[in-house]
Order: sequence, then C-alpha cells, then structure tokens
Amino acid sequence: MSAHEEALARIRHAAETGATELDLSWLRLTALPPEIGQLTRLQSLDLGGNQLTALPPEIGQLIKLQTLNLRANQLITLPPEIGQLTSLQTMNLRANQLTTLPPEIGQLTSLQTLDLSYNRLTALLPEMWRLPRLVKLDISGNSLPELPPELWQKSDWEELGLAGLNLTTLPPEIGRLTNLQTLNLSYNRLTALPPEIGQLTSLQSLNLWDNYLAALPSKIGRLTSLQSLCLIENYLTTLPPEIGRLTSLQRLYLMNNRLTALPPEIGRLTSLQTLDLSYNRLTALPPEMVKLTRLERLGLHGNPLTLALPHRLLGEAERGKAQNLLDFYRLIWQEGQALGEARILFVGPPGAGKTSLVHRLKDNSYLENRPTTLTVETHALPLGTRTAHLWDFGGQDFMHATHPLFFSARCVYVLVLNVRHTCEQNRVEYWLRTIRAFGGDSPVVIVGNHADAQGHLLDLPQNRLKREFPNIYDFVQTSARENDRIDALRAALEQAVESLTHVRVLFAAPHLRVKEALEGEKTRRNIIPCERYAELCAAEGIEDPQDQAALLELLHDLGVVLDFRDEQGEPLSREGILNPNWVTNPIYRLITDRDVRGAAAGRLTPAMARRILHDYEAPHRWLILDLLKRFELAYPTGEAWYLPNAMRQDEPLKAAAEDWAEALAFEYEYSQLPESVITRFIVRAHEHIDQDLVWRWGVILAWQGNRALVRANVAGRRVEIRVKGAEHSRREMLALIRAHFDAIHRTFTEGRAEGALKIDQFICPPGYPGLRLDYRKLLAFEKDRIETIPESWGGQTIRLNVSALLNGFITPEARREECRRLFPEEERIAKEIHYHEHKHFEVGQNVHGSVINLGDKNVVTQTIQNSFNTPFNPELAPLLAQLTQAVEQMLAHLPAEQAAEARDDLAGLQEELQKPQPRKKWYSVSIDGLIQAAKNVGAVGGPVIELAGKLIRLLS
Repeated sequence: MSAHEEALARIRHAAETGATELDLSWLRLTALPPEIGQLTRLQSLDLGGNQLTALPPEIGQLIKLQTLNLRANQLITLPPEIGQLTSLQTMNLRANQLTTLPPEIGQLTSLQTLDLSYNRLTALLPEMWRLPRLVKLDISGNSLPELPPELWQKSDWEELGLAGLNLTTLPPEIGRLTNLQTLNLSYNRLTALPPEIGQLTSLQSLNLWDNYLAALPSKIGRLTSLQSLCLIENYLTTLPPEIGRLTSLQRLYLMNNRLTALPPEIGRLTSLQTLDLSYNRLTALPPEMVKLTRLERLGLHGNPLTLALPHRLLGEAERGKAQNLLDFYRLIWQEGQALGEARILFVGPPGAGKTSLVHRLKDNSYLENRPTTLTVETHALPLGTRTAHLWDFGGQDFMHATHPLFFSARCVYVLVLNVRHTCEQNRVEYWLRTIRAFGGDSPVVIVGNHADAQGHLLDLPQNRLKREFPNIYDFVQTSARENDRIDALRAALEQAVESLTHVRVLFAAPHLRVKEALEGEKTRRNIIPCERYAELCAAEGIEDPQDQAALLELLHDLGVVLDFRDEQGEPLSREGILNPNWVTNPIYRLITDRDVRGAAAGRLTPAMARRILHDYEAPHRWLILDLLKRFELAYPTGEAWYLPNAMRQDEPLKAAAEDWAEALAFEYEYSQLPESVITRFIVRAHEHIDQDLVWRWGVILAWQGNRALVRANVAGRRVEIRVKGAEHSRREMLALIRAHFDAIHRTFTEGRAEGALKIDQFICPPGYPGLRLDYRKLLAFEKDRIETIPESWGGQTIRLNVSALLNGFITPEARREECRRLFPEEERIAKEIHYHEHKHFEVGQNVHGSVINLGDKNVVTQTIQNSFNTPFNPELAPLLAQLTQAVEQMLAHLPAEQAAEARDDLAGLQEELQKPQPRKKWYSVSIDGLIQAAKNVGAVGGPVIELAGKLIRLLS
C-alpha cells in the first residue's frame, strides 16, 4: 500500500468512527489528501515526519482542531485557510522550509503554543503579536534580523522564546512584559542586556545560553521571582554584587565563561540548590559561600582552583556534593596559602643576550663577552609577592632537540631576540610555534635586546604575531649592556607571572607540606622513588592517585621536580622522580662536549661517558643515557651511544653519490620545521641504519631488500623520503617510515600543542622530476571518483590516473583507512542513509537495535545498543545512552504535551550526533529543550541536567 493509500484508509476509518485523533506521521506523504476536510470532529492531527510542501485548503474545515503537528516536513508556506482553525491551541511547525507566514495566522486567537524553530523565516508579521493567549513561542534556529515593536506591547505573555535569532541587542520595550514568566534568549549574539530587564518582576526562568555577554546590568537584582538563571557559554568575567538580591534563585548555571572571582554577595542566594561554575578561571571561592546551606550540587570542573581539591569531591557528573566541597573549603579558608611560584624560561637564538638579561634581573651585574651558555642555568628571582625560578637555555641549534625535556605548561616564556637581526634571522615563528607545542597557551614576553644608541630597534609585525599567537603577553625593548629598560622587562614579567592562574590558587596546608617535603628529599637524594612520593602524600592525607598525579604535574611544571611522561602518560624515568639540576646538567654536558661534537661526530664511547660524567656513579650514568634514549636523543649500538644532534652536518659522500631518481618519493612540508623531528626519527629507526650512513640531518635505512633515504631540508622546511626496492615491499617500508613520523607529529599537533604546526604531505610521481602533488587532495579526488587529473609539468599539461598514482605509494586498504580518518563525512552519509531507511519503517515497533521507538505519545521504549542511531563520535555513545535512559525515566513525570516535546528533542539530538561535526545550532536547542523539561520535574530531572551539561562540554 502506498503512503497516499494508507493515509486515505486512515482518514476514511476516522470519518466512519467519528475519531477525534488521527496519526498520519512518518508515512512519507508528499501531499495531504483533500478528504482530510471531512473530519470536522478532529481535535488532534499528527502529520510530523512527512514530505509535505503544502497543505490543501480543506485544512481550514477542521474547526474543532486543537493540536496540529507538522514537525519535520518541507512546508514552504501555509494556506490562508489556516486562519479558520480558531480552536487551535498547539501548532508545531519545527524543521520545515517556511520563509514567511500568512497574515491569517493572527486569527488563531486560541493559540497557546507555537513552535516555529528551524525554519527559514526572515521576518515575523505583526499579526503574530495579536495572539492574546500565546504562552509559549519558539522561533529558534531562524535568521530573523529584528523583531517588530508590537512584540513588546503584549504584557500578558507568560512565556517567550527568542532563541537562535542572532539578536545583538534588546529594545527597552522588553520591560513592558511584566507578566512574563519564562524568557528564552539563548543562541543569539547579545552583547548586553538593557536595564529594563529588571522590570520583568514576574520572571521565573531566564535563559541566556550561548550569547556574547561580558557583564550583567545591576538591575538584574530586581528579578526577585527568578528561580532559574542560565548564562552558559558567555564571556562574563565578573558578576554584579546585585546578584545577591535574587533570593528566590534555585538554579544558577555559569559554565564556560571567564569568571576569575565571585562577589561575596553570592552567599545571599540562600535558596540556591544547584550552582555550576565549571570551566571558568576561578582560583578561589569566597568564604561567604558557606551560607548556602541549601546548595546540593556545585560544579567546579575546569577551574584552576581544582588543583587544590580532592578529585573525589568534584563529582562524576561534573557536579559534586556541595556541602562536602564547602566543608573542605573551610580548611582552605582557615589555613590555605597561595603557592606564589612560577617558572620563567629564557629562550631564543644564540647571541641574543639571554644570560646577560638574566643576570641584570638577578643582581644587576653585567659581564662583557660573557661565555656562551651551553647548558641550562637556573636562578631564583623575587617578583613582587611572587617567586620566579629563571631557567636560561642555550640557543644553539644542536640544543633544540632537548626542548621537549624542559618546556612545559604553566610557565612564562621570555623569547629574547637580537634587534640587529631580521625577524627571519631570529626565527621568531619557529620559537613561538615550539613554545606553543610544549607550553600550550603559556604567556610569552618577546624581548628585543641589544637596543642601543646606534638606533637599533625591535622591528616585528607585532599585530600579525599577536593575532596568530594570542599568548604573546608583551613586547619589550632592552639593552643589557647599557642597563636600559630592565625595569620595564621586570614589570612585564611580574604581570605575566600574575596572569598564571596557579600562582593565586589557595592550597590547603597538606599540599604545601608535600612540596616542602620533596624539597627536603632533594637535599638527600637525586632520585626520589615514586613509592616515596606516594608515602609523602599519604602522610598528609592525599591518598587518591589522581590527586597525587595532579599535584606532581604542577610541581613538574614549576620545576620543583622532574617527572617526564610519554604519550600514554607513563613515566619515562622508571627509577622515580628526578632532581632537575641533577638531570639537566649531565644531559647538556653530554650533548655539548667538544670531543663528542668534534672528532667523535656524535659517537659516545663508555670511556667518554665516564670522563664527561666523572662525578656520577656508573648506575646513574646508565640512567642518564637511558633517559636520552627514551627522550629520542640518543640510541645504543654495541657499547657506544650515538647522539644524532652531535653528528656531522655534511651528508656522507656515499649517501650523496647514491642515485635516488627512480625511488618512491614522499615529503612532509612544515609551517616551521622543528629540528627535533629528524633527530627523533633517527633514534626511532636506528636499528635499520645501513652501514653507519647517518648524519645530523638524515639517515639511510635498509629493510627487507629495500633502501630508504630520509633527510631534513631545513631551508625548505621539509622532510624528504625516498624509498627504493620492489614495488610491493617498498610501499610497506614507506608505511613504516610514515608511522614513525605520524607518532612524532602528534606531539606537535594534538592536545595542548594543537595548532602549533601545519604539516602538509606530498608525493612526487616517478618519471616527472620536480612535480609535487598534494597527497590529501589526491585522496579526495579518488574518494569523489575522479579518475584522472590535469597537471602542468615541463611546460605541458599531462593527465595522471589518480588511483594508479596512489597505488604506487600506498595500498588501497590503507588508503581507505586514511580516508575514514581524513574524510569522516563519507561514513556519516552512509549512516544517515541507513538511519532514514529505518526511521520511516520502524516507527511504533520495538525493533532490535533502534535507539528510539516512536509510538504511543505518552510512552517511549528505548534500547541502547549498537545501532543506526549510534553517535558518529564513539566517545559520545555511553554518555548519550545514559542521557536517553534518564530522559525515559523523566517522561512519566511530565505532562503529555511536554513529554512529546522532550521526545522530539531527544530524537533531534540523536539524529544530529550521527554527524561527524554536529552543528551546535541544532544540538544546543535539543539539549536546551531537555534541560528546560527537566527543570519542571525537580529532582527527577537532575540527572538529565547533569548529563546534558556533560554532553555539551564533551561536544565543545
């Protein structure tokens, strides 16, 4: 039976039985039969989930209709006859193609609920504001540029939804809606609220989720009836003291803002039950919060202050038990102290004057022709009320490979440049990208040194650099020799240290005692066993391993101890936690030794190691060498150790003479080439080095009858790979080489290093010297079934077969895997086709594997299994399953109409999360709808609110 025939059969049956309800949803109807006009007794009509583009005029004959659901169709317009439905109370037009509404909409004088979300409306007619009984309006997800002034003249509205309108301001007339109880202004671009917002004295719920608010007006304190205030995802840095007047407030959501402190008046919110402050910049809580005796849930995740909080108190669902948290904070308020320490790393090219500046800052001394720094020197420096630990790094190229050892987050970086050199000579962007890779968003002070009376000035594209590297804190021009503007540098450093949030965090006495105990341990031993650290923590009541790890990470960033970790978080030093000076000194002595870098060309014999590390016992010498290997700075061969960054820079004659013209050629190109990349690769692949053919910038490998040349082209910012051998096996060798580089690249592109480097890949087709083709583009061409592409080579246009070209470099199976990673939308399309095929045929059935069963309007049965509705991102699946179960439990406590809306929101959320890049505009509205429903059922809705908040943060 066709969809049209099925609809006619149901209409005839309803006419014969005198039915008051009719469900024609999800039939794939493209047109509604005119016979619908016969059902004059109909009170409820469900046409959701069809493909209707228009409604017949006969729709106007349903004069008793009270509920009309047209959700998820393709309606472009509504007929004028819609105005004849004067009994209509609820109309759902969500997710259609409406660009305008007929004036007759103003005749629906009984209408109480109108959902116009996710259409294409660009304006609303004045007739809409003549609906005297309207209590709920949702026009989210449209593109309305402004609202007519008539809107604000209705003073008897109870609920108004203005989500997703891209509003930037609100008119003062909003204050006329004095009976308004619910106001939804989420997902707009509001930069400020008018003072007249304070006139809405009946308001109980105010939703300002996802706007651009940097402050709240003081008049907000007049909303004394307010019970729920949502300010998630704005730009608030402070709250007005008047917030304390909201004595009826029960729920306050402030996640994802920029709050650095809370006003003491927060303690007056004595009705508050839920307070979510997650993902702000709070370093402390005001003691007045102890007065919040009704507070049940307190969210503090993602704030610096959590450094000092036991992990168990923070809660599993982003909010911990408030009174337990406040009990712990009583101790901090009584005896807590700020750590007040930070590490400042001086980096930059050789000869820029880093060491001279450090000594000027330390004791105002200056030494002409000071020897070049060939290690890391550390000094303590008082900065205001804080203490800075200065680390002075040598800038020679061969020392750059050690940066991953000692660069870390929660530091201040001082990039010292020579003003007599150009931006390119100073390699400014190289240093800034290196800092970002290992220091994340740590502040950077750029210093132009050697500015003197001869007129040398710091000449940099400062605006562009600050745009590309927003962690640049300041630019300072100095002369260490003439003692000029050293005070300006000191002031900039003091402010930069103050900007580090951890220096202001109040720590309970136990944390500080662990730090002091470790300082004492360093005076007695240079290797502190991990078990000993755990004992020190446990003695102070810090027993949770996660709390111990968080404190140790902070102490590592401060340079108190060194606790190196690999990509999986496992310690690189198996022996224990290390004394920084004890580790730093021998590593740099080995790397900078004249004999190692001279005649030995990077080959370190046992005798040389004994000479260089004569003051270290044999087991400790092996520990240092083992650390070099694990840091990918050295590798053993026989009894000797080889340090690639101490090797000759010249390519061996035998390697240079070898012909690679017919080899498989693959290249990486970097926005800035980190010099540690090639060093780390050589160490990783050292077992396959062919006949000692290795030098500072490259290596020749041999594997299963194949040979490969891998070398860095520093000037071209490239790594070049050439592989010779049988076609099938040389592809495998190339894959092994690329796997090593992929692992190395992740340390520059993932986690806090995200965005530090741009890395492109190219293949060079055999037989076309000089031709380089973008590898990712070739994969895209093949994915889109483009068989041949034109290329310009040697003054002529050639055509290349894409698949044949790629087959020479990588197997089809491996390409499919890369395509799944690089082009996830292909999998999404397949999933969506499968989803929609099931969606229309399985409604109302308990089909194994489906996520949502849409049947009876008051009951929903759901199974959470691997299904066509599984989220594209697997990390979302368990959380979405928990949320679905929580919503299911909540539905029984909701009125029928609200339960139906919650089901719609959940279905929309499931559908959107199938996509590889879910659209925030869509999933936010669905999540917001679920949260609003949850707020209406009290404690039963608590899990929905918590899980929804957690889902939002995971999506963000």
